[in-house]
Amino acid sequence: MESRVSRLIKLDYDRKYILSRHVENFIKLFVNLRAYKGIEIKKIKIKESRKGLHITLYLNKEITGTESLFYATLLGSDSVRECFNYCRLLAAKKRTYNFFSKKKSIYDLKTGKRKYRSIEKDNTKRVRKIKRKLLRITFRINKGLYQSRNAKYF
Repeated sequence: MESRVSRLIKLDYDRKYILSRHVENFIKLFVNLRAYKGIEIKKIKIKESRKGLHITLYLNKEITGTESLFYATLLGSDSVRECFNYCRLLAAKKRTYNFFSKKKSIYDLKTGKRKYRSIEKDNTKRVRKIKRKLLRITFRINKGLYQSRNAKYF
């Protein structure tokens, strides 16, 4: 059943900041993934939308679609969005879904056609601050500075 693999985890937060419990779960998840599966974060991309944040985590190894949704849920991504994505995964549609491509439609009076432009911002002060924080944590995890015994879920 599971045929889709990816090197991405996409997170959708409906607020413009990350809660401390999400940071703790981020550390716990990736310390354990590094220890038991050898999965590390290679790149982080953050964009600010009208209502919140979209974070894309690029990994060094492929994971299944179900694992990606599970990890996103553990990291506190929008639960309704993850339910929709799970339904899409169960439907086994061959096309990829990109729910981060938020575009605003603009009607061009000169040409009489619709134009689309992105309404996401990727270089705001808030985005840079969150990205720096997550990159520092990722660097420490990849260097093995967090102990796996301190990052147990149970």
